[in-house]
Amino acid sequence: MAEDKKYIFISYSRKDQRIVNKVVDILKESGYSIWMDVSGIESGEQFKHVIVNAIEKCEIFLYFASKNSNTSPWTAKEVGIATSLKKRIIPIRLDNSAFNKEILFDIVNLNYIDLTKVRKLKEDVVPLINTIAKHLPVNEIQTDSPVQSRSSKSSKYIYPVIAVLCLLACLFCSPWFMSRINLPGDEVREILDHATRGVIFDSKDNIIAANHILYDLHFDPSAVDKSAWNAESRKLAQGLSALLPDKNAPEWWEYLNNAREKNRRYLPIANGTTQEIADSLRTLPIFCKGHTGGFILTTRNVRLYPYGDLAHRTIGSSESGNSDGNKFGIEGSYDKELAGRDGIRRIKVGKRWGRIHQWDMGQFSPLHGHHLQVTLDMGYQVVADNMLRKAISHNEDITGGCLAIMEAASGEIKALANIHRTEEGEVGEYYNYFMSYSYEAQEFLHPMLLTAALSDGLIGPSDIHKPASEIAKHYVESPDYLYDWYKSLCISRSECDLQELTETDIVKGGDFKVTPVQILSFYNALANKGRMMKPMLVKRITDSEKCLQDISPEELTERSFSSDVADKVISALQSDLTPGPEADRHMINVGTYVRFYPARNPDYTILCMIRTDSKGNAGHLDDVPEKIVNDILDNLHLPHID
Repeated sequence: MAEDKKYIFISYSRKDQRIVNKVVDILKESGYSIWMDVSGIESGEQFKHVIVNAIEKCEIFLYFASKNSNTSPWTAKEVGIATSLKKRIIPIRLDNSAFNKEILFDIVNLNYIDLTKVRKLKEDVVPLINTIAKHLPVNEIQTDSPVQSRSSKSSKYIYPVIAVLCLLACLFCSPWFMSRINLPGDEVREILDHATRGVIFDSKDNIIAANHILYDLHFDPSAVDKSAWNAESRKLAQGLSALLPDKNAPEWWEYLNNAREKNRRYLPIANGTTQEIADSLRTLPIFCKGHTGGFILTTRNVRLYPYGDLAHRTIGSSESGNSDGNKFGIEGSYDKELAGRDGIRRIKVGKRWGRIHQWDMGQFSPLHGHHLQVTLDMGYQVVADNMLRKAISHNEDITGGCLAIMEAASGEIKALANIHRTEEGEVGEYYNYFMSYSYEAQEFLHPMLLTAALSDGLIGPSDIHKPASEIAKHYVESPDYLYDWYKSLCISRSECDLQELTETDIVKGGDFKVTPVQILSFYNALANKGRMMKPMLVKRITDSEKCLQDISPEELTERSFSSDVADKVISALQSDLTPGPEADRHMINVGTYVRFYPARNPDYTILCMIRTDSKGNAGHLDDVPEKIVNDILDNLHLPHID
């Protein structure tokens, strides 16, 4: 299909192909160009490269809603992308089945074409053709125009005259000329043409963050001549009261008339309305004249999260005015890539031959944001969130905690839940325990100490079950060397909160703080044969046509250790390491449990951490993290990498 040809995109289920093909044939007979996938492009890369590109360049998006299409994940993705790209969507009902809940928000306010009871298809499709024609007249998609010939002698003069008139029209209507003429009452307004923020997909191409378009309507009463105002202003007020019932018809008329008398030129009419209401407002008396009716319509984007608050701390926000006070999570870290660049357009508001003229000088189009594919699997995320939330909600001694599933070989985070109980008793993702909460963890020190001693050859396989204090004595003469070992096994030197170890500290087992992400990274290194991987949340950056950047897994540790050492430490962990006589488990207020899956040759590392503000009650919560992890594994079917 030619790049400059305007066309209609068809979203449908191939199970409905028979009736859809008949409707498409009628549209083609009416002169419309059609883009329709008949080859089954449904894989992740092809879907984004081909389908998204086709939706981005279409003029009209037709969604054939049926029992088949409403249960298809592919049509739901197509509607979601069309909404984020501000496309005009026309739903067509083939039966009375309920709309797919994933797309209901996008199409709930749209008027649909009813083809549930087809009698004579060509007649039944007429309302559809009329609706399309309002927004895409057939003459706009034709590339050739008929030319009539003249045999009159005057024909040799007509073309030079037309050429001169065209040149004069171009001069007097050009932005250069219009920008230099200012009539009394002219007012120039600069309007941001917002870029569409990029979509965030999970690892299985489910949309977890996308934009929704809202419409703002303003009115310039001075653009309407007196006779039109006297004849139709009250009809306009009646129409507004029906569509925007916050004012009745007399109140709307008084509001509009007062603005006209006070010579206001940018009167707010509707803020944050839907495309359906905006289209209906466009048909009202006076407004239907467009610029000459003072009709000024602008758009803005609202960020929608189909999964609600699920993984809120991880997905994050780019709005600096949110409750957290700043940008955070994936939305904040990749704000520049997702945001794109807003465009600028200028308008002159006021009487100018009865029009509101565009002022093109200094304008530029928006650059839409890139899309992200993250490592999260929202199927796993639902289970992880539910299990952790349930445990915290049912036990008032627990203040909060986190749960994470990491793929051993790559470091990809497949699920990450952070749940916190507020002082008011509300349970939700209010705090990022995984990245921000640090605490003393002697149980974590022991396998680190064991890894260092085995790697340095200070102990043998027969010593791995000795208490931490026995193994630590080997470093009494060189505590700095062990200290460097500890730092090398953390995420980075700058983020580690390690105290300088004295000989006494080493014998006691050390006294330093770690975060859950540091613990998970170290245990994942054991599962990954001694290679510590950077925790990974974003795996790909794309636009609507191609992949811009594949983000590869990154190895972090400065001092890796051998797979033989990793196997010995895992064996010791599975035999229940002895933390040492100095550890008083009833005085800690944090419980941490880490599990490999499967137990041999692990593909995943799973961590659960919970905390309580009451140190005296922490002891009886020791088994809670383990129970949460086991419940999750009972409800998940994690695939083996091999």
